[in-house]
Amino acid sequence: KPPLMIWLTAASFKVFGFNDFAATLWHSLFALLIVLLTYQLAKELFNKKTAFASALILATTAQFFYQARSPLQDIPLTLFILLSVYSFVLYSKYKKIGYFYLIPIFISLATLTKGPVGLALPAIILCIWIWLGNKKLPSIGNIMIAIILFFAITAPWFIAEYRILGQKFL
Repeated sequence: KPPLMIWLTAASFKVFGFNDFAATLWHSLFALLIVLLTYQLAKELFNKKTAFASALILATTAQFFYQARSPLQDIPLTLFILLSVYSFVLYSKYKKIGYFYLIPIFISLATLTKGPVGLALPAIILCIWIWLGNKKLPSIGNIMIAIILFFAITAPWFIAEYRILGQKFL
């Protein structure tokens, strides 16, 4: 399994001891951030009323509440994918390259949370959105920097695991 949530949970156990609170702390915090980010994203794309309704619907959904209290990879994966999409929305709207460079960072965190699906899902979402919305990308140089940034964050763990486990890891 990719290491990010294992590392964060281990840190919680170190600080708070072995208990339910420590096991679910990050998932609960990430779920709260997802609700807040859903509000922010909907506000950027629509308006405050739609944003409030979106966040309220999400926060009161039984499955989301259950997932928020379960130490599974789905909530962290959702947060990092949502952050990558939100970063792209901000880049598209304000044309600040810093927002663009946040995208590979969040996709890297998604990948370190649940593996290649952390790259595939946001890539599909963003490609469709770019294609349907006729959105402009930055220069090829900036795209190359983003790709390098992604690999600089994710590759060390994959290389280390391959060196330890070899073909079993693949």
